[in-house]
Amino acid sequence: GRALAECHMALGRYEEALALRRTLASSAGTPEYVDELLECMARAGEAYLAAGDPERAASLLSELEELDAPSALTAELLRGVEAARQRALDGAWSAIEMRAWAEAEERMETCAKLGAGVGQVQDLRRQWAEARAASAGWTYDLSSAAHPPPAGVTFPEGTYVNKKDGSILVPIPAGEAIFGSPGKGADREHPQFRATLPGYYLAAHPVTNAQWKRFVEATGRSTRNLDRAYADRRKSDHPVVCVSWEDAVAYCRWACVELPTELQWEKGARGTDGREYPWGSKWDDDRCRFDGNGDSAGRRTCGIWEYRQGRSPYGLFHMSGNVWEWCTDWYDEKVYERYSRGDLTPPASGKRRVLRGGSWRYALSCRTAYRSYGGPAFRDLSGGFRVARAL
Repeated sequence: GRALAECHMALGRYEEALALRRTLASSAGTPEYVDELLECMARAGEAYLAAGDPERAASLLSELEELDAPSALTAELLRGVEAARQRALDGAWSAIEMRAWAEAEERMETCAKLGAGVGQVQDLRRQWAEARAASAGWTYDLSSAAHPPPAGVTFPEGTYVNKKDGSILVPIPAGEAIFGSPGKGADREHPQFRATLPGYYLAAHPVTNAQWKRFVEATGRSTRNLDRAYADRRKSDHPVVCVSWEDAVAYCRWACVELPTELQWEKGARGTDGREYPWGSKWDDDRCRFDGNGDSAGRRTCGIWEYRQGRSPYGLFHMSGNVWEWCTDWYDEKVYERYSRGDLTPPASGKRRVLRGGSWRYALSCRTAYRSYGGPAFRDLSGGFRVARAL
């Protein structure tokens, strides 16, 4: 076994050599075999550095440190990993200065894998986000938003204002979330599944009449089909309605944003734990705009800062009720079956577009997993949209 391990090392088969050395050390359990394993790990790490694979080298160094390997054995490997880490940090800063956003993000990931301090990586990410926001016409000053949030309403760190239309864009971190329904609901909501999404931004509230007016004044787009509430100054902070998917896409192009995908919308509404409503698992019509019974009767749209007790886990307003919201995807009744198998590619074609969020009309449709649709030219008194942007 020892001879074979040395043969693997000589041929550059480091993984095979390490696997064999681990087996020998585990089965024999003597200090001699453990020392040979540590030496093999150090040599393999140095070889990975020489071959331009510092991430594997850093992984081995971390393992050696956990095993309390002698410093004399790891000194050369440590110097090499530290040098690679510094090059990655310098490269990340340089990429940020050059506005090479994708390269900077890749180098930041490398820094983390090479053992850079948490504070160093956080500082890099903060500078990256601020520089990217500034170049994209964003600002962290929420008082510059089309509708500045009222006192006491805060959002996660990294929230920005898109200067073009005044939307407040909230970061939704990358990671796994639960989608779909486990039992209740229509077949189109099944099955429930887990999926991992990259990070993105989602607007804190639906696009309002005031924001739509800014768009119309800048582009000359017709207001002929809009609800008369659009011209009511008392409803300037209500979601704009009677806008088609085609209208929403035109607005997004003007504002340098985009409609969210269906999965982005759903994660923004329910967070990562699969809750049935943005606020939890029990219906409460005092937490969203809904034309129900009793005190709820007669309700239509409302101002975007109302119902703060119904915010989603990311602080987003009106992810249930108030208005339906367009998503960029074509609607496919069975797409969740494919998503559950790991293929998250959105439908390539169709006749209808996705609508989510319910509205002031029906309580059933206010569940975060409820899926609906409309033709691209469809307009309705309960239909609006919110914007998104890539992280």
